[in-house]
Amino acid sequence: MVGVAAQPITYEDFLPVSAAGIFQSNLGNETQARNHGNASREAFEQALGCPVLDEFQLYQEAEERSKRRCGLL
Repeated sequence: MVGVAAQPITYEDFLPVSAAGIFQSNLGNETQARNHGNASREAFEQALGCPVLDEFQLYQEAEERSKRRCGLL
């Protein structure tokens, strides 16, 4: 008999939006550095260079995959 072990999915926000401006300042872009206090998703994605995934959708998909593997869906 094979058992199922539960492991939680933990969301870890490792980079605050305000940090994006700090990283831009390290690249020599002073305009972005001055605006780092204006926290917005659009500014963060611009500094990051790509769109940010929706963490709720991402984890919902991971949960559904897990349940399918266990025969629960």
